[in-house]
Amino acid sequence: MIPPTSKRKLQRAYDRHMCKWRHLVENVFCDLKGFKKIAMRSEKTDSSFAANIYLAATLMASR
Repeated sequence: MIPPTSKRKLQRAYDRHMCKWRHLVENVFCDLKGFKKIAMRSEKTDSSFAANIYLAATLMASR
């Protein structure tokens, strides 16, 4: 759930912890799309595509 704006009269409850994790996961997927082979899905097999994702994640972690 997206947190409500601060100007809202009736503040709705939301899970701050879950919102932070969701944001983190969205950022990882955004970074993965920066790798051209992953964004284009140029691999023929699922195992090759998964290998490219693992390689890109390893490169992102080493930065």
